[in-house]
Amino acid sequence: MPSTLQSPRRTTTPGDTLRALRLNVGLSPEQLGAQVGVSGDTIRRIEAGIGPRCPHPRTMFLIAQAFETSVTDIWLPEVPA
Repeated sequence: MPSTLQSPRRTTTPGDTLRALRLNVGLSPEQLGAQVGVSGDTIRRIEAGIGPRCPHPRTMFLIAQAFETSVTDIWLPEVPA
């Protein structure tokens, strides 16, 4: 019997992770956007998962840097144990 492969599912989306990080440090989307050189609307769109699957690599790097974490901590899927 052939087996079917299923991709692992995230427990949270990158947008959920970003929103949690942002709220944890008390930043508005506008404040975070100003730190990384994008608009507050861009931060909201990333958090909502609107637009491309991943933002521009430079934006991803600057967002991760703002939270002293790595890009992969925000944008790579978590695999449940």
